Amino acid sequence: MLKTMGLCRLTRDPVLKAVGETHVCNFGVAVNERFTKKDGEKVEKVHYFDCELWDKGAEIFVKYVNKGDQVVIEARPKYDAWEDAEGNKRNKVYFRVDQFYLVSPNRNSETPTGDSTDTTDKAADDEAPF
Repeated sequence: MLKTMGLCRLTRDPVLKAVGETHVCNFGVAVNERFTKKDGEKVEKVHYFDCELWDKGAEIFVKYVNKGDQVVIEARPKYDAWEDAEGNKRNKVYFRVDQFYLVSPNRNSETPTGDSTDTTDKAADDEAPF
């Protein structure tokens, strides 16, 4: 299993949806990549990713995190493939978050910065409810 961990900034407010008896939170993040080329030129690139977070972690995340906040996420890449209404094949790679750590000052609560939440759900690892 491939996992990644990174410091990122939310590009939009998280959205919480009910799925049966549980919840899913969808949000986007931006991750900066900095490197120096062989000729000495410094380069900075920004990469954008969609993320999802399930169950209790989703409820906690949407309560304490907003667009522009920094978080550290530990996540696994996921792949979805489908056909759209016109019959075109579509696909998407996104990250399913297992844990997150609050980094930015928390404007909405009394929860201290730096708290972590483990949202790993072993049973729902390969679920695709939508």
